[in-house]
Amino acid sequence: MYPEWVTKHKQKGTNISHINGHYYLYAVTSTWDKNKKRAKKITKQYLGRITQQGLIPPKHKNNNNTTNITTPTVKEYGATHTLNKIGQDILQQLEKHFTKTQAQQIYTIATLRVTQPNPFKRIHNQYQTSYLSETYPNLNLTKNHLTQFLKTIGTNRDSILEFMKPFGPRPTTPTL
Repeated sequence: MYPEWVTKHKQKGTNISHINGHYYLYAVTSTWDKNKKRAKKITKQYLGRITQQGLIPPKHKNNNNTTNITTPTVKEYGATHTLNKIGQDILQQLEKHFTKTQAQQIYTIATLRVTQPNPFKRIHNQYQTSYLSETYPNLNLTKNHLTQFLKTIGTNRDSILEFMKPFGPRPTTPTL
C-alpha cells in the first residue's frame, strides 16, 4: 500500500496519511465507542512529514538548528542613568558610613523613588525593570526585606548624621 521508505516510520500508536501526494505521520490512540460498539480512532498530534530522506518534524518542533537565543529585556535607562552619573558622590559618602550593600540599597531606593514615587511594596518590581538592576545586581528589595532593612537603617542614627554632615549643617536634636 505505502512505499517501504514510508512504512519504516510506522510504529505502534502512529498513523500514516497520504494527502495530495505527500505522506504525514500522526500520533493516534483509540477509545471504545459504546453506541457504535467498536473502537474509535483519535488523532492526537502531528509528528511530521515523511520524505525519502526521512521524517521532517513540524517547524515548531524543529528547535535543533536554533542557537540559544535570549529574549531581549527592556529596562528603564535614561533617568536612572542620569541620576547615577550625578549622584556618585552621594553613593561614595553612603559607602563610608554603611556597608557596601546597604549603601547600594539606600542609593537605589532613593533613585527609584525620585524617578517614580511608588510605594515601597513596588520598589522590587521597579528595580527589576530599571537599569539599576544591572548596575547594582542582586539587591534584595522585596517588600518583606525592605521592612526590616528600613528598621535597621533607621535605628543607626549616628551613621545617618555622619553621612549628612558634608551636605549641610548638622541638625539639632530637639529637647523635650
